[in-house]
Parts: sequence; structure tokens; C-alpha cells
Amino acid sequence: CAARCLPGWKVDDLFRCQQGQFQAPSCWRQECEVSSALSNGRLDCEEYGGPFFGATCKLLCRAGFVPSGLQSNCSTESTLPEAAPTF
Repeated sequence: CAARCLPGWKVDDLFRCQQGQFQAPSCWRQECEVSSALSNGRLDCEEYGGPFFGATCKLLCRAGFVPSGLQSNCSTESTLPEAAPTF
């Protein structure tokens, strides 16, 4: 028997019994990998505590550069359990 989480989420542990009580694992939001292709700027995901699944991050550019958009979303289109999110 294995625990599975929805796409964008990841199981944190295994099923276990502690002091006679059954404890089920939890699902946690996965972190989006920030592409190294993002040059001359950065993503600001502070509002969401970091670049995690479900975050909408602001695109910030160095002086003299213009962003290709205002924001980027950490999401997944996959329906597979625990599918990794991307920007």
C-alpha cells in the first residue's frame, strides 16, 4: 500500500505506527525549479513563501531590461500523481 498525492504535491513520509497510533503521510506542495535560462532578472515569489506549486511569481528585471510578461505561474498540466510543477 502506498500513499500518492495529487499533481504538484509530494508525499512527505511513509505510513507508520507511533505509540500505538496510526499516522498517515501528508502531502506537501512541490517546489518549482527556477530555470537557469532566466537571465537578467529573477522571480519574486515572496508572497507565496517561495516558488512552490500554486505560486504566481512576479517577473523582475535588471535595469535596462523589460520582462516578457508580468508574472509566471508554478503549475502542472499533468494528471499523474505527484507530477512535478514547472514555470
